[in-house]
Amino acid sequence: MEKHFLTAPNVAKILGIGAEQVLSYIARGELRAINTSLGDRPRWKIDPEDLDKFCESRSNAPKTAKPSRRRELPTAKKDYV
Repeated sequence: MEKHFLTAPNVAKILGIGAEQVLSYIARGELRAINTSLGDRPRWKIDPEDLDKFCESRSNAPKTAKPSRRRELPTAKKDYV
């Protein structure tokens, strides 16, 4: 089974940004990529799973609900007689 990889221009088109920005993410280590070139000029291939992880890491959606740091105040019990 052959695995399908994406190129930097493919990823740029998916994300709606420029290919230079994708290469910048790769250079900074934010987006994992594989260099398939044997020469001086790199040819980057991106696994779709790595692209998904990258998108999740940059999402502004809360990952989990944090527990409340507010302590509960004791309530006064009233006995009615």
